[in-house]
Amino acid sequence: MSSPPRHPIAAVTTLVTLLASALGFQDPEPQEREVTRAAMLRATIILKLAPYVSPDVPPEARPARPHYRIAVVGNDDLAAAIVAQLPGKKVDKAPVLVAELSERAAAAPPTPPDYELLYIAASVDDKTLARIIAAHRQLPVLLICERSGFARAGGGVQLFVQDNGVRFEVNQQALKDQGQRASPELLKLSRRGPS
Repeated sequence: MSSPPRHPIAAVTTLVTLLASALGFQDPEPQEREVTRAAMLRATIILKLAPYVSPDVPPEARPARPHYRIAVVGNDDLAAAIVAQLPGKKVDKAPVLVAELSERAAAAPPTPPDYELLYIAASVDDKTLARIIAAHRQLPVLLICERSGFARAGGGVQLFVQDNGVRFEVNQQALKDQGQRASPELLKLSRRGPS
C-alpha cells in the first residue's frame, strides 16, 4: 500500500480520485475533451450565420439586446466547440452567452424563450428531436443541427460537409413560421443538404 501524500491538496486530489474510481466515474479520454479544429470551424460558421437570421420586422422595430444567447442540447464535437469557443464572442455587437440545456428543457422551452439560437447535437434521438422542433415551431429561435433531413423536418438551418467544405440548407418556411427571415445573402449560399 502506498504512503499517504504529504501535501493537503495532494491528499484531497488522491481521495477524490479514489472515490470517483470507486463510484465508477472515469476521466474522459484526452481526445474526448479536446475540441477538434473542424468543430471549431463549424462553431465559427454558426456564429457567422446568426446575424443573417432576424425577426421579420423592420430593423427599427427590433429590440436592442444586451446579449445574444445560444443554447446547446446534447453532446457532440460541435456542441463542445460552441460551449468552449463562443462565449464572449459577438453577434451584432452583442456578447454571446452560451447555456447547456437538458433534452427535457429543450422540448419544453419557456415563452418567450431565453435564447435566440438553439444548437441540437447528434446525441439527441429522433423522437426528442421531433419534439424540440415542434416546441419551437412558432418561437423566434434559430434551430441548427447537423443531422441529415433536419431542414426538411422543420429545422431552420442544417449544416453539412460537402466537397471538403461546410455548407448549410436554410428552411425559409420554418423561419417564416417562427416570425423570422433569412437575409438574401444567406439564402444565396444555401444548398440542399442530405436527407
